[in-house]
Amino acid sequence: MTDTIFENLFVLELANNHWGKIERGIKIIRDFARVVKFNNVNAAIKLQFRDVDNFVHPDFRDRADIRYIKKTIDTHMQWDQLRLMV
Repeated sequence: MTDTIFENLFVLELANNHWGKIERGIKIIRDFARVVKFNNVNAAIKLQFRDVDNFVHPDFRDRADIRYIKKTIDTHMQWDQLRLMV
């Protein structure tokens, strides 16, 4: 069996461009879908799942002066929200 599903596959990155908002995440996915369909390309959307409680050390959780920690905390989504985008 050959895995042709991966031939000419474009991987579209969502990351945390949803800004922690499910509505924005779904809009981005729908916008991607329109472009993919219009151009007849094979594509997948990559999401990033983080267990923020374990990802950011407790001693640093309140460090708003560290850009990446602030962004990670501010854009955190619950698993049930992420499931809506999958």
